[in-house]
Amino acid sequence: MAMFSLLLICICTVEVILGSATPITPSAYAKVLKQGFSTNYFNTLNFDNVYDKQNVKDVYARGFRNLRIPCTANLEGLNMTVFLTNLETVVDDCLDVGVTPVISWVYTEMEGNATAANQLDYLQWWTDVASQLKDKDYGLSFSLFADWTEAAVKIIRNSGGNNKNRVIMLASPIKDDDYVMVETKTYASGPQNQYEDEKCSGSPPRCWEDDGIKIGKVIVDKNIDDATNNKTTSGLPVYWGSWSAVDNKSGTLNQTEVIDFCKYFVNALKTESIPWSLNSLDLFYDTSKSAWLTGLQTVKDQQFNMSLILDAIVTNL
Repeated sequence: MAMFSLLLICICTVEVILGSATPITPSAYAKVLKQGFSTNYFNTLNFDNVYDKQNVKDVYARGFRNLRIPCTANLEGLNMTVFLTNLETVVDDCLDVGVTPVISWVYTEMEGNATAANQLDYLQWWTDVASQLKDKDYGLSFSLFADWTEAAVKIIRNSGGNNKNRVIMLASPIKDDDYVMVETKTYASGPQNQYEDEKCSGSPPRCWEDDGIKIGKVIVDKNIDDATNNKTTSGLPVYWGSWSAVDNKSGTLNQTEVIDFCKYFVNALKTESIPWSLNSLDLFYDTSKSAWLTGLQTVKDQQFNMSLILDAIVTNL
């Protein structure tokens, strides 16, 4: 069964641009998201050393139009005031450049551990973030993935400003809501070619071999179909919230296979008009130096020329 989540889209823009102020339909918002990267700016406490506005400008110049901004909430020594100021900086820079920012919450220890104390921490985090960013442009969206999303939605909606009609990404649908998109994370760990009992392992399967003709392309097509045409999501626009070009868990694909996968996958998403965020910017770009990476990079004990992989992706946008 494909892994997906739902987006509650509450944006105020009719035209497919950032900075407008009337409601946007989910299909129009998909055109705003287009293609982009997931980031690691807030997965450490070294923000000043890993971020510069030039990052956003370079991403835009390369043809990408969104940045997914995961924020690790349980970093030791995290100062919430400093964090919120830095988060607002990135959001403002994105909106100024024309890149759509998508904020998500990360707290690995809480996932699957829905205690009352964890719920209070989760809701307080979203209370703080929503309050800080309540008046930002409707191009900003929030991604909620936890067991307490309904309560968090109420907090965000009641926080004032533009949050009443802002995009919220949810793990389950909201009834009688016309502003819903589907977010899927299949291939978040990239394609792989591991098997169990001669069958592609994983749920959903992500196998890819050689050029994908024998094993790979059919699986990609099925995963996309599952995300767009199952009984819960049929007819709803889809956002591929996170996918990886390489097998970042097992390192089972070589450079040629990775490039072939990326070409096919990006083209398949383009055919279905599905926007996406690539995991992650750091594999292709040195954020501290504001420079695209060249030469060989090591991922799971394998070396890849990530610039060639990115070239293959950009060519197929």
